[in-house]
Amino acid sequence: MLASSTWIPLEYPDFQRIWPAMFWAYVLANPAGVMRVLLPTIILSYYKTWLILAAILWSTAFAILVIIYAYVPISPRIDGRAG
Repeated sequence: MLASSTWIPLEYPDFQRIWPAMFWAYVLANPAGVMRVLLPTIILSYYKTWLILAAILWSTAFAILVIIYAYVPISPRIDGRAG
């Protein structure tokens, strides 16, 4: 994968370690969308419960993605230059 503005390849040191976390982030985000959009239309009496559960799932998925992608801006540059 390339960084679009610099055409420098983005490299993760251990993709096999990152893949399970990415998988679970998407697994958590999909039911969050279902709970936010579809379930309140089917069972309106639990609207607040669906929103709270969707928020928890989405927040957890987002936190996983932030932790994974935080590696790119906080790691040293590939070319070794400052900045």
